[in-house]
Amino acid sequence: MADDAAVRCALLLRGVNVGGHNKLAMTDLRSVLVDLGGRHVATYLQSGNAVAEVDPDGLAGRVEAALRERLDLSVRVLVRAAGLDFEELDVWGKKSTPEFLGKDPADLTPLLEEEGLPKGALWESCAIMQYLCNKHGLTQFYPEDPGERAMVDSAMFYLTGTFYPLLTRATYPTLGFGQYPGEVGTSDADDDMKAKAQQEAEAALAAPLDAFRAHFLDGRPFVGGDQPSIADIRWAVTLEFLRAIDYEFPTWAEEYVARVESALGDAYSEPAADVRGYVESVKAPVS
Repeated sequence: MADDAAVRCALLLRGVNVGGHNKLAMTDLRSVLVDLGGRHVATYLQSGNAVAEVDPDGLAGRVEAALRERLDLSVRVLVRAAGLDFEELDVWGKKSTPEFLGKDPADLTPLLEEEGLPKGALWESCAIMQYLCNKHGLTQFYPEDPGERAMVDSAMFYLTGTFYPLLTRATYPTLGFGQYPGEVGTSDADDDMKAKAQQEAEAALAAPLDAFRAHFLDGRPFVGGDQPSIADIRWAVTLEFLRAIDYEFPTWAEEYVARVESALGDAYSEPAADVRGYVESVKAPVS
């Protein structure tokens, strides 16, 4: 960043550190701004407010992109729920670097680094959870019975292959996340066409969501049966993002997410606070 591009900017994050919820450490916020080239960075108490000398061009989007790297929840929930020893590393500003790409050429988070893996690292949250369950014998989250395990796998594949693409089209414009090449949102279409595509994706969510209920939750509280499986973790944390667009959840879906959180306790609630805080910040009116 050229020196003459930096100006003194104020950054106001809404909906964080309110009443003990939606926690964001100010040390983390300062780290983000420094990684984005900020100088003379200062934060005020736990308010979510900061000032820095930084290039203002696209600053809000760049900060949002950095913060969302904290929102990969599924693996963070599992390792806490299973009581596994782990070290959680901050990769803000480190993705897309030669060092990171050497481990993860897909440039994705979450990323698990561990001895014994053929490449030394593994990405994609479902694959990481499956690996950890297999390695540590976490049959309470990934059943040994082949039929029950197939249900868990099927629920995760159904989410990533069918439901999640619709969710990204419906929520990413509001969340400020970059959309995938070839989507209307990344095309030269006008704003009305992009809004129409977002609305159509939102409307299309109802059918696969109900299919998930009818097939995977028929006669059982969780995909995993009497307790949450890794598929339940993946579905519940994904549904959290729909709150960004004030999606009208069916009653059963609200109750399902609440059951998962109640069963897993702080292992779910603490990481989920990152998503909830981010969602509240993007929904907050600008005054």
